[in-house]
Formats: sequence, structure tokens, C-alpha cells
Amino acid sequence: MLAAMVGACNDPVDEITEDGVGQAAALPVRTIGNGTEITIQTNTTFDSDTIYLLDGFVKFKNATLTIQPGTIVKGTDGSNGNPGTLVIERTAILDAAGTAQDPIIFTSNKPAGQRAAGDWGGILWLGNAFSNVKAGVNGAPINFLGNIEGVPPGVSPIRYGSGVGTINTNATENRGTLTYARIEFAGSILSEGDETNSLTLGGVGNGTTIHHVQVSFSSDDGFEWFGGTVDQKYLLAYKTADDDFDTDQGYLGRTQYAICQRDPDIFGTGSGGSRGFEANGDDGDAQNLIFFADPLFSHVTNVGPNGPINPNCTRTYAANEYNDGVVVRDKSKIDIFNSVITGYPRHAIFYEFPNDYFNRLTETQGSLLVVPNVVGASVSNLAPLPASITNRQNQVASALGCGALNATNVAARSGLKNDAWNIAAPDFTLPAGSPLLADTVYQHPRYNTNNLLGPPPFVIPRAYSFQDPSFLERPAFRGAMGTTDGNWQISLWVEYDPQSQPYL
Repeated sequence: MLAAMVGACNDPVDEITEDGVGQAAALPVRTIGNGTEITIQTNTTFDSDTIYLLDGFVKFKNATLTIQPGTIVKGTDGSNGNPGTLVIERTAILDAAGTAQDPIIFTSNKPAGQRAAGDWGGILWLGNAFSNVKAGVNGAPINFLGNIEGVPPGVSPIRYGSGVGTINTNATENRGTLTYARIEFAGSILSEGDETNSLTLGGVGNGTTIHHVQVSFSSDDGFEWFGGTVDQKYLLAYKTADDDFDTDQGYLGRTQYAICQRDPDIFGTGSGGSRGFEANGDDGDAQNLIFFADPLFSHVTNVGPNGPINPNCTRTYAANEYNDGVVVRDKSKIDIFNSVITGYPRHAIFYEFPNDYFNRLTETQGSLLVVPNVVGASVSNLAPLPASITNRQNQVASALGCGALNATNVAARSGLKNDAWNIAAPDFTLPAGSPLLADTVYQHPRYNTNNLLGPPPFVIPRAYSFQDPSFLERPAFRGAMGTTDGNWQISLWVEYDPQSQPYL
């Protein structure tokens, strides 16, 4: 049942309908919203005995939204208004604790076989931790408060951040829980050509609990962080159109155990092409220029489109299609440790500003960077880079290509199974003898201490007093998993074919 709701801008439409597939639904469907925008200010529970349909922007404010394990939440496509979008505002809490046996599913309202990326708006989860944005962003007279871009006309601004310029403000804030959840077919285009992501985290603090979340078929990014400090584990981005992981505006959080699984035929058409990671610093003209974004990713398996099973592995991608495993942009650093980055047509890691790399503003350690030279790829735009990479305690393995005569070359040099590229049923566990089962490196201070500062000319913390080093585990393998999937429990809650699921 749906708890009573008060304080809404408009009374929510509350009706039981037939399911969108044209037959009586196995569960009743309850519509929440009016096609434009509602604000709910009373504690609310979504029960697993009902399917909930978000119609327009459904915003929770000064309230807790509890979603029971096994609940299905769908979003409308906005053809009659705004796309169904779940917004957890800075004064609200999300309590969505799914389980491996009963994951929470956020998905399209369209019937099986007719779903597509961007069918609905996704989840916007906001908090009060610091975000490195310009004072007065988008014309709003509020210092250091971010604003979700492209919100449609008639929808009130969606704010995030602390309102002050210090990284410690609200750093440990708890905005709730999201565990064992799938977010499918999200990323609708809003006004001005902007798009939502599957999961957008704006100014969320690291008291929040996030683990075991899969995003799939997003029309924009899979996961995107705008500032904040939130940590998470076990993230899987599958068949994302743009970037799998996008960090912005001074984000300082950590992720351990993550998978990027790219489809060779699904990519964006922006100027930079699609990538596994995009690291950005601020909103373009932040006042706090000395402060850089500093996300940490440990134990990532980042599998690009070129590989042994990919039927298009010899195709040449245009610059606005596929590019890099990782791109690092202005006012950002990124730490990627004990990971494998492979199968991208141009660069494993690309730095727009080479001096950032040599100044150690970006660090990688213990990672295996595999570069198939299908289109003359290189490790980075730096030359000569291999010595620099070696100084970062990484391994570089060039591959001869991924055509018929070299079908296993990319996988073998990556230490992965061929089936890591099987986009219908991928297998990310490691074969016996994989180089990823050895050579882990745990020397970096972010694994060990909270008091190291970066070298001149920048004074940028490499680890932070509000972070608990014990969050980061030290497994004996590199990449997202070892010879078994361990605590991933993928077979229980992950879905690689959401298109065919009835969701009744």
C-alpha cells in the first residue's frame, strides 16, 4: 500500500490500471504524479505487492521514501508531460534496501520488447555535502549550491550541495540506503538538450549506504556524481550510451569493485565519444579553483568495445563514437588502483592536460592497461608515456589487434576470459593463471592513512579525515573479481536482458 501523502504541490494521481502490456497485471499498478511535478512531504512506503508508476517529476522533501525489497518502480516516457523521474531532495531520505534474492527494480513503463534507453528520467538523489560549483550558478543567488541542469519549464529548481565552500561540511551526512537495485532504460532528454542519467548523486555524503547497483541501457551516463563524498561498492554499468562513471564538481568519494561493460554498437554521438570514465573538476568557472575533484576507484574491470567476441572488433570508430577507457579533464584528478582497462579504440587513459599527470594530480597504481592497436591506439596523449606509467607501478600490454587471427590476444593480455566480451552473458571471473591474480599494489596513502598532502604547486589532500581507510578491502586479485564472483552474487540480482522481462 502507499502511505498517505500530504503537502504536495498537486494531489498525486492514485489509480489502479491495467499493465502496459495490454493484459491484466499480476500486481496492481499505482500511478504517482500528474505528468508535471509533485512534491511529497510525508513518509511514504512503496510495497512489493504493488507496481508504482512515476508520472512526471516525483519529488520527496522533508520525508523518507521506503522501498521494500522486490518492489518494481516504473517511469513514464514524458510523451504527455515530463518523464517519470524520482527526486530525493536534500531534506529527504531514501531507504531502498533490496536484497540479492529480492532486488528493487526501477525500469521503463513500456512493454517487453518495446523498451529503449531514455524511456524515463532515472533517479536524482541529492544531499548537502560540498560541491565545487560557482557562486550564483545558473543565475541563482546561492553560493556553492548546485542545480540540476535542463530541468523542464514548470519544474522548480533541484538543488544540491552544502552552500559553503569547505570539503568537510556535511561530508559524513547520511541520505539513506540503496542496495541490490537495478536501474534500467533511464536518461530522458530534458529541456535544452540536457539528459538525466540512470543514477545521479549530487552532494551526497559518505554516511549514505550504496552497494550492489546495476544500471543498464542508459541514454546518457550510468552513474554520475556532482560533488559530495559518498562511497559505494559493487557497481555494474551495462550497455550505457555515454559514460559509465562520470565524476564532477569536486567529488571526493570512493568506489571499490566496479564493472564497465560496453556494447560495440551502443555509444553516444557527442564531441568526445563514449568512455568508461569521465573525470571533471567543476562547473567550468568555480571560484574555489585550488580544490580539485579527487575520486578513487579500486578494483575495476573496464571492458571496452574491442575484444575477442565482438563481431565488430575491427571496425574503426569515429571520434564522436568511442574513444577512451578513461578521460581526465580540467580541475580533476582520479585515482584508479588495481584495475584493468582494456578494449578501447584510442586510449586506455587520456589526459587533456599532461602536466596534471606529471604533477601527480592523477594517479594509477597496480593497474593493467591493455591497448589493442586496431586504430593506432596508444596509452595516452603523452609521449613517451610508458616510463611514466611504470613510475606509477602499472603494467602496459600492447595487443596486436582483435581480428580473426588474434581473437584471443586482447583477452589473454588483459588477464580476462573471452566471455568478458560476451555482451549477452558476460563472465568477469578470472581464468587460472591470469596475471590479474597477482601483483596487487597497496602502497598508496589512500589505502593506509588520512594525512598525506600532494606535492607543490598544489596542496591537495590525497586522503581525507572524514574517510575511513577500512572501507577499502585488500583482495589478492586485480579487477572487479577473482576466480569466483565472490560477494557480487551476480546470478541472483543482475539482469542482462531486461528487454524481455514482463515486470507484471
